[in-house]
Amino acid sequence: SKGATPPAGTEVLTFNGSDRYDAVQDMNREYLDSGWGDGYPLLPPTPEAVAAILKGTRRAPGDVVAIVEPGMGVATVEKMAINAAMAGCSAEHLPLLIAAVEAMATKPFPLRNLTQSTGGQGLLFVVNGPIAGRLGINGAQNALDVGKPSRVNVMLARAMRLITLNIGHDYPGHLDMATIGAFRGLPFLTAENELRSPWAPYHVDRGHARATSTITVCGRSHQVDCEDLQNWTAERVLTSIAGYSSTMPHGGYSMIATNDEVIDHSINLNILLAPDHAKSIVRDGVTKQGAKEYILNHAKFRAKFAKNHFVDDNQPAPQWRWILDLPDDHLLQVVDSAERVNIFVVGG
Repeated sequence: SKGATPPAGTEVLTFNGSDRYDAVQDMNREYLDSGWGDGYPLLPPTPEAVAAILKGTRRAPGDVVAIVEPGMGVATVEKMAINAAMAGCSAEHLPLLIAAVEAMATKPFPLRNLTQSTGGQGLLFVVNGPIAGRLGINGAQNALDVGKPSRVNVMLARAMRLITLNIGHDYPGHLDMATIGAFRGLPFLTAENELRSPWAPYHVDRGHARATSTITVCGRSHQVDCEDLQNWTAERVLTSIAGYSSTMPHGGYSMIATNDEVIDHSINLNILLAPDHAKSIVRDGVTKQGAKEYILNHAKFRAKFAKNHFVDDNQPAPQWRWILDLPDDHLLQVVDSAERVNIFVVGG
């Protein structure tokens, strides 16, 4: 490519072919053989493309945004722009990607656990505030799907996956040690459907103004689809959600990042609730806090399944020994407080 000049020290690879398409195909073969891609075709991160994306921020290309686990890679603004270019992003997307990387790389969010685990965990990003509309991020129907309505969602999610690959060195079979793996390896990215939500949006619950744009990153594991097409009262809808949530606690970690703040929420139960179900709950006079408390008190699992983890030399820490003395049918809460239940109104 000609025109733009990459920052000093940046290596530039050259690919040749009978035409540009052939050269791009050659680039994709080498990138995928080197492990730098996600299996889908990549757009060429030419100096011009990267320079265009860098115009989305006043930060210098060499500025360090974060150290990204599990490989402790240095996420500079330029490196992020390179990966964003391969996913098809543009300049307006870069500030959101920077905030997302800052969130997932900030302790105590367990990015290493989620990316290196043998269990096939993944990430979920939820966007709130005006930036969702400006960028065209879909939080309505098909919010977690592919295609025209969610093309920006997919583009940004893919950029984040390339960032964890090529900056975090989370390469499958090297640091990503998933036993079977899952398509959770490709992050989900969506917006909360603030226009159709009967409640204040998530970031307002956390003390931010509606006009503030935020991005929340959550760990995804044991994802469950709660299908309820029959019930339209608060109690019955919430009973369905609690029933589908009644599994052993898993790493549903989440964190919210704004311009000036990162808040840890530890192990959470993260619920994407369709607007019509949310309205059914509100119609019966139940607040969001009341919904969270109902789910807390009804999402439970049998002690037998917790005790099954503690065999032979794998004994619980002293403060958890009491679990072994419980009857098998004793019910334990999935999370320890209603504040660990996060509700995002998403969908159509």
